[in-house]
Amino acid sequence: DVNATATGGSDAVFTQVLLSWAASGRQIYWTWQHEADDPAKAISQASYQAGWAHLLADAATVSAPNLHSMTILMAIALTGVHGPVDGWYVPGVDVLGFDCYYLDNELLAEQYATAKQHPLAFAEFGAATGGSPDAISAVFAQQFIAATDVNTVAAVWFNNNGNDLATHPQTLAVLRAAAG
Repeated sequence: DVNATATGGSDAVFTQVLLSWAASGRQIYWTWQHEADDPAKAISQASYQAGWAHLLADAATVSAPNLHSMTILMAIALTGVHGPVDGWYVPGVDVLGFDCYYLDNELLAEQYATAKQHPLAFAEFGAATGGSPDAISAVFAQQFIAATDVNTVAAVWFNNNGNDLATHPQTLAVLRAAAG
């Protein structure tokens, strides 16, 4: 619940979750309100900022080097389609994440993360949200990976909406080759 988190109602439970993750020793990248900038979610920038403020304060009390906060917004928001994107920017977050399906938006995300001096993750990427034939998806994956900059710490293929790797063997081969 956005309002409960924004008013501190999730602090105790979230702190316990953070302690559990910290004890795991694994590198954990956590987020809150995936694609909050999607107008269909009707989340205000003020509530989003307030929720993040509480969660980041909770994370500061745990202070574990294996825990990393990451916002995840829609890369299309960087075009201004949902209004000014800076209202969704959370200054204390560790990584800026974007869901990206177009090469032009990839460049915008890289420029934005660099300007904000944050590492960048593509929490979702794929050959358009409606899916594409395997050959087109494979070319897109090659182009997308080739265009990532040194500031990009992760890119995760969205295996849904017609981008299913079970039906895209060429794309899967490209992704496997990129993973090394």
